[in-house]
Amino acid sequence: MALHGKKSNLSNNTSCCNDSVHRRSRSNILFWSALVLVVMGYILDILCQNNFVIIFPELDKMSESIRFLMDNMWMGLVIVILFVGLLGCMPREFISSILGKRESFICILRATVMGLFLDLCGHGILLIAMRLYQLGASLGQVMSFLIASTWNSLSLTVILISLIGWSWTLLFMISSMIIGVISGLIFDLLVKIKSLPSNPNKIELNDFEF
Repeated sequence: MALHGKKSNLSNNTSCCNDSVHRRSRSNILFWSALVLVVMGYILDILCQNNFVIIFPELDKMSESIRFLMDNMWMGLVIVILFVGLLGCMPREFISSILGKRESFICILRATVMGLFLDLCGHGILLIAMRLYQLGASLGQVMSFLIASTWNSLSLTVILISLIGWSWTLLFMISSMIIGVISGLIFDLLVKIKSLPSNPNKIELNDFEF
């Protein structure tokens, strides 16, 4: 019986490892395929602009759009890659201790404040939120982080101050924080009553403190 149990656990672990490798290989294929297409489109537009090649108008427009997007997005993409890389190097206990105990108002508030001042594009925020979830953040923390970050950033705050003044900008930030906190608490409540699944990546901190 014990031998059978060990074999069963071994097979389950092997299956999980195989699934993880399979998901990683699929994501790598998607990444490299997209990267190759973007690089080809960018180079093609450079060649077209310098009259080295002549292509169909539709393909020319596509390559021009790719180059325009990359010229405007490259800084945000680099920052996102650095943030995700740094989060990947940090221990899960470290991130969980910063965010705090998950089922509390303070932990939701911390995640909201993180999103409030993190200055990234919408796609970058999604990657950061996904990484936080993988490191053990609760669903409520992730949602409050997403809501606050998509409404605010340092650059947007500066622009709003110049357009509508300090008082209205402060009101906008406080309102977005309130919405983010309330949303996070609602999602954590839905997880608690089992209407939504809990994060399978969460860990116990034991005696670890930030």
